[in-house]
Amino acid sequence: MSNNIIVQVSEGLGNQLFMYAHAYALSKKLNKNLLIDNSTGYYKYKNSLRPHQKFMLNFFNIYPV
Repeated sequence: MSNNIIVQVSEGLGNQLFMYAHAYALSKKLNKNLLIDNSTGYYKYKNSLRPHQKFMLNFFNIYPV
């Protein structure tokens, strides 16, 4: 069994913050490593229609691993 939780962020900044906060809390509760996937969520068709949306959590010093 893996010791990682992978969060696949996408959409705008608000959704990214929510996804990260939820995954962070879950990883602390389950004592797992949190990994952020900042690329595959933007390959979905609905996100390709919104080119202005990109990974923005780096403004809060949150970087993908």
